[in-house]
Amino acid sequence: VFNNKNYKKWKERNLKSYFFFVKAYKYLNFNKKAEKFLISFYSYEISTNYISKKPVLTLEKIIRLSEANARILSRDEIQIQDCILAIFIINKSYSFYKKKRKFFKKKEFGERKMK
Repeated sequence: VFNNKNYKKWKERNLKSYFFFVKAYKYLNFNKKAEKFLISFYSYEISTNYISKKPVLTLEKIIRLSEANARILSRDEIQIQDCILAIFIINKSYSFYKKKRKFFKKKEFGERKMK
C-alpha cells in the first residue's frame, strides 16, 4: 500500500525527459537466449500459424515490443522475458480482435442508425 509520504509521483516533465533518454539510448542487441527463443518461436509460428497468418509481420511486432520493453527498463540488451511479454501482448491483442470481429459480424447486431 502506498502512502502519500512514501509515494513520489513523476511529473509530466520528468516522464518526457525519461522517455527522451530511453528513445535516444544506444542500439539494443538480443542476448543469446532471447535470440534462440525468438528463432524457435518463429519456426513454431510458421508451422502452426499460432498467432497470425502473417508470421513475418508478427515477428517484426515481437521484436519492436521487446525492444520497447527493454528500453523502458533501461537495459543494455533484450532479454528473454522481454520477448515473452511481447508475445503475450500480441497474442492477447489478436485473440481480442478475433472475438470482437465475431461480435460485429453477428446478424442481430445489425447496423445502427445515426440520430
